[in-house]
Amino acid sequence: MIIYRQGEKLCHWILKIVLNVTVLFIGILASVPPVCRDSLTHHLYIPKLYLKSGGIHEIPYIPFSYYPQLLDLLYMVPLYFRNDIFPKYIHFAFAIATAFLIYSYLKSKSDKLAALAGALFFLTIPVVVKLSITVYVDLGLIFFTFASVFYLFKWADSQLKWRYLTISGIFTGLALGTKYNGILTLILLALLLLLLIPDQERKKIRVLLYPLVFAITALVIFSPWMIKNYVWTGSPLYPLYKTGTQAHEEERDDRYATIEEEQGSAINKDRKIQADQNSSMNHFLVRKHVYHEQWWETLSIPVRIFFQGKDDNPALFDGKLNPFLFVIPLSFLILSFFDRKIMDREIKFLIIFSTLYILIVFLQTDMRIRYVAPVIPPLVVVSVAGLCRLKEYLQSRVLSADIRVVGGICLSDLIIGSIFCLILSGHVAYSRALFLQTAPCEYISGKVSRNEYIKRFRPEYELIEYLNRTASQDSKILALFLGNRGYYFDNEVRFSTVFMFNAVKYSVEKTDIADKLKKDGFTHVILGFDLFDNWIKHNLQQEEYIKMRAFFDNQTYLIKQNNSYGLYQLR
Repeated sequence: MIIYRQGEKLCHWILKIVLNVTVLFIGILASVPPVCRDSLTHHLYIPKLYLKSGGIHEIPYIPFSYYPQLLDLLYMVPLYFRNDIFPKYIHFAFAIATAFLIYSYLKSKSDKLAALAGALFFLTIPVVVKLSITVYVDLGLIFFTFASVFYLFKWADSQLKWRYLTISGIFTGLALGTKYNGILTLILLALLLLLLIPDQERKKIRVLLYPLVFAITALVIFSPWMIKNYVWTGSPLYPLYKTGTQAHEEERDDRYATIEEEQGSAINKDRKIQADQNSSMNHFLVRKHVYHEQWWETLSIPVRIFFQGKDDNPALFDGKLNPFLFVIPLSFLILSFFDRKIMDREIKFLIIFSTLYILIVFLQTDMRIRYVAPVIPPLVVVSVAGLCRLKEYLQSRVLSADIRVVGGICLSDLIIGSIFCLILSGHVAYSRALFLQTAPCEYISGKVSRNEYIKRFRPEYELIEYLNRTASQDSKILALFLGNRGYYFDNEVRFSTVFMFNAVKYSVEKTDIADKLKKDGFTHVILGFDLFDNWIKHNLQQEEYIKMRAFFDNQTYLIKQNNSYGLYQLR
């Protein structure tokens, strides 16, 4: 027994060391300049514009500026001090906070060893690692959602004390203020909290007050964002929901560029699919015609996301999970048909919440792992709880008394430990590949400068950096096919092929296009060659193509280019 306790203590120390190493490793990965798309299109770009203008203001040409911005406002603090790496640590802090909540919950339900294993499992999941080194907001949504669930469980355990229900509602409101996906959290938790109420309480009329108080609390916390959007646009959930008489429409982004950016190389396989056709497709037709999926492949997406995820590949859900997050909860469900006692109400709650969340996202939009990220902590808890139940089953029913402990080692612990190591093995392989891809040591050591590092991942930065050094402060840039990545521009920039298309379409004289751009204050044009050429091919008639060619030949001159991008100045 003494040897067994020493072995358990050793496992505690090993898990603690690995947890600390994981946090340090992710911290190193995050210590490079931001290059991820959403960071540059809004999570850093919009706070930068706010700081430049001296306050929060309406930016009608960026639809993302109407989204909830709780975390984006936090990023403004380090940006004020011209530090755009520290926002990554703010984002990562929410992952650490979520791991702590998982640890606290599992410790109260099982033991410290299981709690440490759950925290480590969560922090090393590939999509969590990837999000932890980016300036996104998904880790905030994950934390606030699981904190809501955590306090709902406390509410149920405390004989339905209003205090815990209110705290849970506050966290749901913060989830809403982080991302519109929090609406799904609000709806599901408001309905599912009824599962946590004791049977005798469900017969009382006041049972209806619980979801009502929960929802009202969340909406009160979320209300500043709704009021802001209502004042600016007339719709409290703009641009998610637009009023029928709403005259305030954002400038349309180029659809072809957006599809190319989001769907990656898949669309390159079928150039005949026009942007205007794709914009009218629902996401099921997109998967059929763009990704060439069979119907059964599309229907199996809620399962495939656990097995086939891949970073930067929208066809494979742009992220990576762990198959055990599906296998173990599924095992719980199967075994519960034979033994109802195997699944308590909280495990049932977590499985139902996760299942409904995934299915609703699947039905609403083209699947991305980030869109279902709030289910990760619940599934981690269920998975670790499943391993604990398996350990108990092995000890009580499978392993005979004379072989349960061999050489001071508990065989059930050895089996569970081996399974857990198998679970983490995929995480280690992913983290190693991500480290090689990110190459943080070259930047930290000074071997690669900040500009050189950014250019590796964003080739257009070479032209942007040149523009920032040479252009006057009143310069205004029209950017075509740069994926709306505006953070690194110091000058005013607009991303709109619609503007260019209209300038070409309604031009009569040879100088009309240039005159139109100058009238709107534009001094430069920067564009991506490949996508621009394809856009011309699919959107312009021969006469319009001649006008466009004449504009670039006679009304502008090329001041800098690389293999992918060109920077032009109007004559």
